[in-house]
Amino acid sequence: MKEKYFKYSLIGLIALLGWLIMSGLLSFVNGLLAAFTVYVLVNGQMTYLTEKGIPLLAVAAFTVYVLVNGQMTYLTEKGIPLLAVLQGVVAIV
Repeated sequence: MKEKYFKYSLIGLIALLGWLIMSGLLSFVNGLLAAFTVYVLVNGQMTYLTEKGIPLLAVAAFTVYVLVNGQMTYLTEKGIPLLAVLQGVVAIV
């Protein structure tokens, strides 16, 4: 009888901890799905660039430059001051 109690208590504890962890991670699901989507979309190009021999750091720096420049252009067109945009970029980095 004691062994069954221990077994079910352990299963209940594992289920409770699993539920707590999953409920805490629920807010990160959108980010994980987005990261997986970007990985699937860019995996072929990354393999091509790596096999071609283009330095990875240069590609990464260019990608960050394009993303930040595009975001700053979009935000300044929407009427958000450039200083606020730059402060946001510095806060991210």
